[in-house]
Amino acid sequence: MKTPIYETSSVHLTLRTPQFRLSDMAFVRQGMTSTNIQVFTAGRVVLDLVVGDSLCLNGTCYDKIAFNRHFFNDPHYPELLEEILSGQPIYERRGLEKTTHGFIQHIALRGREIVYEVAPAYTLFRDTQRGILMRMASLKENE
Repeated sequence: MKTPIYETSSVHLTLRTPQFRLSDMAFVRQGMTSTNIQVFTAGRVVLDLVVGDSLCLNGTCYDKIAFNRHFFNDPHYPELLEEILSGQPIYERRGLEKTTHGFIQHIALRGREIVYEVAPAYTLFRDTQRGILMRMASLKENE
């Protein structure tokens, strides 16, 4: 039985990790207990990410810490991806600076810096030392 969908939106998704790179339109389906992000190219699914009790990437499911190791190249903490997808502060609000329309966090973490920025038009997570970039921009920003 499929989870009912409560909200669907389209975003421009840019992902760069050591495992893959993509920059394309994505559908974000928000359910009551899960979020599904899908990217299609030529009618085929090239990214299918399901975030719920576990995290499933293109049909392979992981517990949250294992997913973080695979996706972010770092174990982080279990709720990191959910907080990014919902635009909440990460790492217990460490380094939080309010901006005119959102916030930015500069987080020193085990000898490297993570930059996380949330604004009405986009969300950005960057760990340059690990080669990680995740950016979700609303369609309005790209027009």
